[in-house]
Amino acid sequence: MKPTLDTSLQVAPPRGRIGAAYRRADGPDVFAERVLGRLVDARVETGLLQTTPLVAELATLVLRDTADAARAQVRHLRIAGLSVERLHQDILPAVSRRLGDLWCEDLLSFSDVTHGAMAVSAIVRDLAPDFTRPGLDTTLPVRRSLLCLAPAETHSLGALMAANELRRGGWQVDLMLSADVPAIVGRAVTGSYDMVGLSAGSLGRVAALTETVAALRAADAKLPVVLGGAIVGLDPDIGRRVGAFHAAPDARHFVQSCRIGLGQA
Repeated sequence: MKPTLDTSLQVAPPRGRIGAAYRRADGPDVFAERVLGRLVDARVETGLLQTTPLVAELATLVLRDTADAARAQVRHLRIAGLSVERLHQDILPAVSRRLGDLWCEDLLSFSDVTHGAMAVSAIVRDLAPDFTRPGLDTTLPVRRSLLCLAPAETHSLGALMAANELRRGGWQVDLMLSADVPAIVGRAVTGSYDMVGLSAGSLGRVAALTETVAALRAADAKLPVVLGGAIVGLDPDIGRRVGAFHAAPDARHFVQSCRIGLGQA
């Protein structure tokens, strides 16, 4: 059964050419197949997904006073046929990148970007139950991972998305979103984890990451440490620089790196 749309927020269905295709379509499944799926595929391949009207509109909505309008638009998109996988793995990361691009162009303040990122994180949490359910692989032993923000890091979106990707693959995930080096190491060595993930959003966290990875390796040299977050896009060699086992630019590659570390790839 299709979910009932909450119209109290007065958020319109997709606009422009996408909206026109929505109205012409024989049904939501046709709309998704003909328009949204092709749009996302093409833009993912070219790396330009964050320039689409769909992403631009969501980026505008997450900057409102509350996340209600953006959440309502995501519900519209799901009713229209856009899958939770597309939203979680492609659309929402593109919205986040667009916010970062606008900040770099001095079109948004740091507080604007922080506010928008919090709204995107709220949507990620909304999607988590449906996103993490489908892909459980019961043929593999249950693996446990600890995902941490680098000390002093405040951007948690990447870690939340990586946690969802891991849970979708059957992992048990613990999150530490505010901890110093001793706390991270103490939790890692006492928690019987198969992997530790560290997330950072800027090159200003290099020293903290280097210290954390060194402390983790000193405590347990066999424990794989995987680095993720926007910092990997800023410096693709960052994993080697800080001594991590691997570095991944996004949540999907992060999970692949974890599997490599366990010999499951």
